[in-house]
Amino acid sequence: MQHTPIRTEHLRPRAAERVRVDLDALLAFEDAPEVPVFVRDLSSHGFRCRCAEQLMIGSPVILHIPGVGQFPASIAWQLGAQAGVQFDSPLPLQTVLSVVLAVVKDALEAPPPEPRIGAAND
Repeated sequence: MQHTPIRTEHLRPRAAERVRVDLDALLAFEDAPEVPVFVRDLSSHGFRCRCAEQLMIGSPVILHIPGVGQFPASIAWQLGAQAGVQFDSPLPLQTVLSVVLAVVKDALEAPPPEPRIGAAND
């Protein structure tokens, strides 16, 4: 069986490294209600999220991260429930760090998980 090689010349290298954040946020559209999204990772140039809604490629949006801010962007791609969004202007490093610190703070303030019955003790 012969395989067709995958063409990769159209792929561009990432403009910035991504940071895993796993946080709830909202996407605001011009003429539609806000849509909840789950931001998986973030860089100064954009983010990848999970979204149950169908998004239109190229649509302008505003990412709203509660407690951090609002950031204009546009939908770059969507594949199933995963989407990539590019910021209109790169975020300053300080803003990316603010998001990461907010995620860490939330994790530290979260109650510890309930122990599982029958789980082995260390």
